[in-house]
Amino acid sequence: MDRIAPAPDHTAEPLRLKSLGDAVLLHPDGSEAIRPSKPLALLTYLHCAPGRTASRDHLCSLLWSDSAPRHAMGSLRTALHRLNSLLGLPAVEGNGTAVSLRIRLTGDRDEFLAALDQGDFATAVTLYQGPFFPEYGDPGTALFEQWADGERARLRALFVRAAEALIRESLDAAHFRDAVRQARHLHTLAPNDETGWRLLLGSLLLARDDLGARAEAELFKAWLDHEGHEPEPATRRLMDRIRDGGAAAEPDTPNQVGLVAELIGRERPFAAALELWDEVRRGHSRHLHISAPAGIGKTRFLTDLAHRLSAGGARVVSVRANVGERTLDYATAADLARSLASLPGAKGLPARTAGILISLQPALATTFAAAEPVTSPDPLLPRAQAIAELIATVADEAPVALVIDDVHWLDPASRHILRSAAGRLDRGQVLLITAGRPPETALPTSVPSRILTLDPLTLPQVEAFLGSAAELPAEPWVATLVAALHHATGGSPLVLLETLALIRERGIADLADGVWTCPDPAALATQLDVADATAERIRALDQESRHLTQFLAVAGTPLTCDDLASLIARPPDAVETALVALERRGLATMAGQRWSPAHDEIADTVLGMMTAPELHALNRALGRHWASEPTRSPDAIPRAVRHLAAAGAEADLVPLFRRWIASHDPGERSARTLAAALLGEWATPERLARLEASVSRPAHGAPWRRIAAVAVVLLAGAGVFFRDRAGADRLPPDEELLAVVTEGEQASLIGVPIDAGTWPKGESLRIDGGRRVGRWTADHTVDRPAMSADG
Repeated sequence: MDRIAPAPDHTAEPLRLKSLGDAVLLHPDGSEAIRPSKPLALLTYLHCAPGRTASRDHLCSLLWSDSAPRHAMGSLRTALHRLNSLLGLPAVEGNGTAVSLRIRLTGDRDEFLAALDQGDFATAVTLYQGPFFPEYGDPGTALFEQWADGERARLRALFVRAAEALIRESLDAAHFRDAVRQARHLHTLAPNDETGWRLLLGSLLLARDDLGARAEAELFKAWLDHEGHEPEPATRRLMDRIRDGGAAAEPDTPNQVGLVAELIGRERPFAAALELWDEVRRGHSRHLHISAPAGIGKTRFLTDLAHRLSAGGARVVSVRANVGERTLDYATAADLARSLASLPGAKGLPARTAGILISLQPALATTFAAAEPVTSPDPLLPRAQAIAELIATVADEAPVALVIDDVHWLDPASRHILRSAAGRLDRGQVLLITAGRPPETALPTSVPSRILTLDPLTLPQVEAFLGSAAELPAEPWVATLVAALHHATGGSPLVLLETLALIRERGIADLADGVWTCPDPAALATQLDVADATAERIRALDQESRHLTQFLAVAGTPLTCDDLASLIARPPDAVETALVALERRGLATMAGQRWSPAHDEIADTVLGMMTAPELHALNRALGRHWASEPTRSPDAIPRAVRHLAAAGAEADLVPLFRRWIASHDPGERSARTLAAALLGEWATPERLARLEASVSRPAHGAPWRRIAAVAVVLLAGAGVFFRDRAGADRLPPDEELLAVVTEGEQASLIGVPIDAGTWPKGESLRIDGGRRVGRWTADHTVDRPAMSADG
């Protein structure tokens, strides 16, 4: 090979070779120097070749394989001369058997590879605008086309890996809309790559764009059918999830619609949670506690985190303690048992453990069909052990992320069970994630625990929050809007959404084609002085919608559409339509088939706007609703009692207490103890005494049983006893009638004051409301008696 002279030092600005998505050589001013042709193909090949040098023979076979060697050499000399003439520079030089590129060029291919080497995936993805040297073919260029095909495939594979890394960075930071944009770019430039399809579908789900996910899934299915291709298991699981309803079908997960912004200002705790999950996948259990006041975004954070973990193939169980269930023992623990039992591996539990879980959550009888319920006088400890064993069993199958929201609302029994389970996390691969309001603290665990605090949004974060929902135009009012929103909302994401929803509903600011608009900045500034945007929005509701929000708030626990239809005496279809409208306004949310206020703060606002008579009326309606079908849920009577007590409906409490006692084994507990457990926070001395008296039982049952039998016989024959014997045809003045009344296996001796002057002869005397003299257990039942005046 002949020696090549050193390259000249060109100080002028270099030309640019564009080869990704197009093939063109550009002058420094951006004008075209050479379009696709054999000279450009020659220049591109030399630019990519090692040392930017190639032999003449190789170049001839590469670009002129259809010509005889002598003619091919002549064509090569002509192409070299043309290149130098077009560029006005000694661009290429050939001496003897070698040809070298002697001009300094910049190129998008080189910059793309350099960005990858530096780990700058964002720059690399931006530089890749399409296939390398696309759509080129000339006679005799078959070998060049084969080389270009190989380079094209290599660069496309590098682009796919870079885009995947960039998308996962966005997903890990909970920037789901950025991930969607990046996934669409990947899919556009690599339409036949299954990874691109899968990332696009997963990003759309995480961004809560179920409609977009379903549309893309249909296109993907058509592509699979056309290619005769079977999807990978991870892709198939994603398709199944989209088919089953997408993000809206996630259990215990609020379905957010309408204005939804990115999870701004939560990137570091989000990344920390994902780091802990990586540690769990390496075989170590961990605990993460999220602490934040109401309205700061705990539930949104947990929801997005659960979606992100699920999208990565994790098994996630999410439960939430409800404010209305904080006095119902085992309410959250029962939900936790049901969710965990649905995971693979749960059926491997021993029969006794499964039986204990069935006694905790009767719905598990179908899951553990071979087990029988196992009861215990004091079930707390065995149930805690059973939950811990269930967690360990399913975690032994594969790592599990266990997400428990609003732990400040945990009922005492569920709190004990959760603390017990947290103390045994070292038995499996578990990431336990809890969230609560201060001063709620992290649970004591047997594994490393980390506490993360979510803070209000800063001024720049409020601006980013707005920008993630829609584009902010470069107009003066935007700075005023951001500052006013930050001041009015205190950086609370919930209040920020509420305030934005209010000003949008009033037409003061809105979205148009993905851009924020504000036709009246002066009105906007005035509107942001409103202290409570949520209250203003609730006042603007029609009567039926406002009534639904009131029932949801007072219930304190999710209600079905049928529940609400019964409560407001409206057809279920009409109620569902109203609920969906409330959901779109961000005031209500549906998890599974049950509805609740979109946030605790919304419920608190609704409750604060109600008068005492309104609260009593709704509590009474809810109590009677739950009492109407007590067999449909083991918690129906406790729920009914709570609402009736709040309404002051004392007359309704006694029969409910009797029914509850009849369906429970009291063991050694007294009636007062049972009444206190049922009433919870609504227990007062007067109520306890009233309920105790309604079912009181003396300590020595057998003698009283014999006395009751005698009394019943006497009552059946004569009906009454008089304290002093009187004539049969007239009544003594100021006497007391003693009567025996039986109810089931209970009997009472009732003393009723009578007066001959107020009890006309021949009329019946009802003994309701008399003074209870004694109570005992009887073996017989008689109807409540009535006594005529003549005996």
